[in-house]
Amino acid sequence: MSHRCIFSTALNWAPASAKVADEVRNLATRAAEAAKNTATLIEGTVHKVHEGSELVSRTNQAFGKVADSTTKAPSLVGEIAAASKEQSHGINQLNQAVNDVNSVAPQPANKPAAAAKSGGTKGRRSGAIGR
Repeated sequence: MSHRCIFSTALNWAPASAKVADEVRNLATRAAEAAKNTATLIEGTVHKVHEGSELVSRTNQAFGKVADSTTKAPSLVGEIAAASKEQSHGINQLNQAVNDVNSVAPQPANKPAAAAKSGGTKGRRSGAIGR
């Protein structure tokens, strides 16, 4: 090929080559913007993962406290049951003491016959004491 032919061919290809170069530049610009967006998304994701990790840690601590409370509950219930049993035993002893006092103490005269009998007995006793 002659120089003219090569030059002519180059001139024909020059606009196409410039167009390709523009497209390559546009593509490179878009790729750079996409890379920035991807970096921003990755940073946001890393931040959210960090926050999620902290939330999991706090949740784990809260569940630990719940587990501790749950293990303490049966012990407290046992203590309450023992105290209730002890209180019940004390009330039974108190009731028995009241019954014992009632059986030894004189009964009030609810009936006239009982009052007369009781009065007669008291009169004889007081007469015996006065003598």
